[in-house]
Amino acid sequence: MKPMGYALAAAMLAASTSAYAQPTLPPSDDASGFTLHLICRGTGERKVVTAGTATAFSGGNSATAFGTRQQLSQFGEQLDIDIQAGAGKARVPRRFLPALHGGDGGWFEVRDLNVTPDEITGKIAINFNQHPNLRIDRRSGAVALDGKVGAFAGQCEKIDPTQHAF
Repeated sequence: MKPMGYALAAAMLAASTSAYAQPTLPPSDDASGFTLHLICRGTGERKVVTAGTATAFSGGNSATAFGTRQQLSQFGEQLDIDIQAGAGKARVPRRFLPALHGGDGGWFEVRDLNVTPDEITGKIAINFNQHPNLRIDRRSGAVALDGKVGAFAGQCEKIDPTQHAF
């Protein structure tokens, strides 16, 4: 068996890694020209941690206790999705965001973007530890966002950002 030449090995590596770097688009959509703008209205639940202290006094003695409680807080808001030239970004509901997050003007990169004729999937890069899963059913318009902070579900509609609603 002959050793592989450097040029052939580099070409094979580039071909295999570029398949993972590029989103998968439907055969009818050109990767450089595929554009989609969605507004998704819905409801969600967010995990909220509250902390408190209590002090009790009795007969000249005192005791102090500290505790935390985790509960779900519901909200109704909007999720925006923008896909252009094979790259995606999302504006997630503010109440869904943890205290420490990145983003650019409220927009977050959608990583591992995969667009098929039936669905759009990816992970929204909110911070170093939180990458909620995004799934949009292209036939029904249903959207689901699931992560460590909470969940969001709603209905998406396609919009044209160059046109006014009224």
